[in-house]
Amino acid sequence: MRYLLAALIVLGLSGLAYAAPVGLTSEADATKAELWADENYGLSIGFIGDFVDERGIDVDGGEFSLDAMIGRIALSMYDRFNLYLDLGNAQDMEYTAELNSQKVVVKYEFDDEFLWGIGLNALIMRWDNGFEIGAGASYRSAEMTLDKVTIDNIAYTRANMDTLSDGEFKEWQAALECAWRLDFLTPYIGIKYSDVEVDGDVTYAAVRYDASGKNSQAKVGGFAGLTITPKIDGVPKSEQIAINIEARFMDEDAFNAGITYKF
Repeated sequence: MRYLLAALIVLGLSGLAYAAPVGLTSEADATKAELWADENYGLSIGFIGDFVDERGIDVDGGEFSLDAMIGRIALSMYDRFNLYLDLGNAQDMEYTAELNSQKVVVKYEFDDEFLWGIGLNALIMRWDNGFEIGAGASYRSAEMTLDKVTIDNIAYTRANMDTLSDGEFKEWQAALECAWRLDFLTPYIGIKYSDVEVDGDVTYAAVRYDASGKNSQAKVGGFAGLTITPKIDGVPKSEQIAINIEARFMDEDAFNAGITYKF
């Protein structure tokens, strides 16, 4: 079992090399806390790798992708609420659209940027058989500093542009989730409403390619995941570790994995 635990931790950390993760909405009491004696509060730190392979944007040919490495600080309260702050790095942001009457394919590529977010997850109800319902809401944002633009398969740098405007990535999300709490595993599935806003605006050879202020094409999506809480006898602090993997679909093609330690 010790080797299994080690393998799972490595798996969780390996996802960090890569729309916002939902996670287990009832995570407030998923692991043990020992920082405060009354255990009404718990402080945790975590690391999440989030891979958004494709998010449809409401413009012809609109697609957005993003990889993010995120550090999370969370405060759990009364085994029911989990308030968190995300600080990390948005990487490999790309935004593609077909613009103007000629449907010119334009791909905007952006620098790596600081990403921040806030969120709250809450347990709504749990039954004796371990079935539970939870909800969550979150927001995250990052600057979109233009690095390169490809117009009809020809790449141009910032210096080549007549004019350009940097933008901002924003994402809002609300989710409702059902989970089944077992001894070491908690599978969950849910539905979410989320929206993103992205920007891309350049002028080249006196032609403007403007795809700024565009939002998600689809806003309702699904997600499914698994939280692993080892709690292995003889392994110190194992009851304070949680590993999570999750897939998001319908509104986006995305995957995230992470690991959390509660003090």
